[in-house]
Amino acid sequence: MVNTDIQGALTYFNEIFENLGLTEFYARIVVSIIAFIIFLIIGWIVDHVFERIFKRWAKKTKTKLDDEIIKNVKKPIYVLVIFFGLNFTLWNLGILAQYEIVEDLLVLFEILLIAYIFTRITNVLFVWYAERQERKKKASKHILYVFRGIFNGIVYLIAFFIFLAIQKVDLTGLAIGGAATAIVIGFALQHMLSDFFSGVQVLVFLHLAP
Repeated sequence: MVNTDIQGALTYFNEIFENLGLTEFYARIVVSIIAFIIFLIIGWIVDHVFERIFKRWAKKTKTKLDDEIIKNVKKPIYVLVIFFGLNFTLWNLGILAQYEIVEDLLVLFEILLIAYIFTRITNVLFVWYAERQERKKKASKHILYVFRGIFNGIVYLIAFFIFLAIQKVDLTGLAIGGAATAIVIGFALQHMLSDFFSGVQVLVFLHLAP
């Protein structure tokens, strides 16, 4: 689902290149390439901010908690920026209008990737809290890890419901009748999704990272 303001901007630049003598087809290609390059630059800036500013700031703190959070979210956020750029590029080329399934898959991927980033942050917090509690002998680290898994499953479940809501699927019966089953499925799939996004970010970094 492409932002309408960006749609308007892309359409405006398409018209500029058409006025310069390009056909509509080639104007869209040129604008799409420029738009994707801009998102690559934005991704590089985000990566630079995390690497040069946030990491430097985190080293000044007493704990390693913020270092771990930064390390766990830097690459996924970079990948998310690249996929936003891909979304806008494909829209401008008319591919999303021609193949709605592609847009649906991109939206699903982006929502799940946001959920993945969120769970990476909460996982660091869970590990930090579990280790503290175990040192104080107030709670078992393994029990807290079980709660972490359940929490992650719920996060992915919410992300999936958000996707269904965007697709305008009636969630009333689904939420009431399938919530318990969905939580179990979300809990079971969390590791697979985590491995999948880890693989995606490795591939993106190998080909696109600055």
